[in-house]
Amino acid sequence: MARIHQTYLMVTDIEASIRFYQDTIGLSLLEQADRRAKFGETHPQLVLEEDFTEEQLSSFGLDSPGDNRGDGAIFVVEVDNIQRKYEAVSNAEEKILCELKKANWGRRLFLVEDPDGYVVEVSQPL
Repeated sequence: MARIHQTYLMVTDIEASIRFYQDTIGLSLLEQADRRAKFGETHPQLVLEEDFTEEQLSSFGLDSPGDNRGDGAIFVVEVDNIQRKYEAVSNAEEKILCELKKANWGRRLFLVEDPDGYVVEVSQPL
């Protein structure tokens, strides 16, 4: 079974983005930190993060999104068995950007590129 967990967007100005998604779009702001905001009380959630550092991006095999912000989208799909899904994606010879690993925020994950170049995080809670 697979389901959408989060949509994660890298933004250039967190305050402007919060105003847009909260005030203009009408999403409920669930959490806010200095460079991060989370919308939605249940999954799927929208998470906004003011640009990551080059070191953070490279640790997951990613480049800076540059001027085309659509390149900064990461779609998060939660699965019940991350090992089985990783093997299936590997066997399908999809472009894996980040090998299966444990993340320090309590998930095992890998990143794969879809046919259009969008990044999909496939993950499972620890």
